[in-house]
Amino acid sequence: MRWLASSPIVHTIPDVMAMLSCSRSLVYEMITRGDIAAIKIASATRITDASVKKLLATARKGLSDPIIPEEHRHKQKGRRKVARLVKPNATDARRTTMVAIKRERLPNRRLSETFDFECAGLRYTCTVGRFDDGRIAEIFLGNYKTNSSADTNARDSAIIASLALQYGADIETIR
Repeated sequence: MRWLASSPIVHTIPDVMAMLSCSRSLVYEMITRGDIAAIKIASATRITDASVKKLLATARKGLSDPIIPEEHRHKQKGRRKVARLVKPNATDARRTTMVAIKRERLPNRRLSETFDFECAGLRYTCTVGRFDDGRIAEIFLGNYKTNSSADTNARDSAIIASLALQYGADIETIR
């Protein structure tokens, strides 16, 4: 059984998500479309290694699954990595140009600054984390009224802003 550990025949959904840098829903969508072959073992879904390699090989040839349509992508700025992918349209022979934007991961240890402020009579605590080059990378917001709607809205909006910043959105665009 030692050969199984060094070269898996099947992969789990999280493994494929990591290999393809995509979401769980996109992996299941590719399974549904038939882009990758999956098998069910009891209630677990496994993806064959051959189908992942085939998908990666076609991606290198320029025939891959789209992540973000070209009309929705932002202009390339800074260190953001953008790769062009082309996918044949299933309904006709036209080809649609797509791009995949990679999330810029944060280092484990990074500069941050915490401060308090008041807005509309409510007190908030804000922590701002930064990339190595000084750009804002993440925002944490909290309200002193824990589990209130103001606290929940502040936390959720900070998470969305952080993800947008890590995907390359400009802070002025978010403002």
